[in-house]
Amino acid sequence: MRDAAARFAADEIMPRVESMDAASEMEPELIRAIFDAGFMGVEVAEQHGGSGSSFTAACLVIEE
Repeated sequence: MRDAAARFAADEIMPRVESMDAASEMEPELIRAIFDAGFMGVEVAEQHGGSGSSFTAACLVIEE
């Protein structure tokens, strides 16, 4: 989970940081991409559309 989040951050977030900071907002496409990558449902049970992972995995994603 940590590796996936680190790759996502490097590939998707870092190239946009400067422009998002300048605009003081997050790009809507990035928000959708975070959901699509499964990072917003780390602790949500699989039967409800999440990954069913642990609190620790959620912390690792947030840290990255």
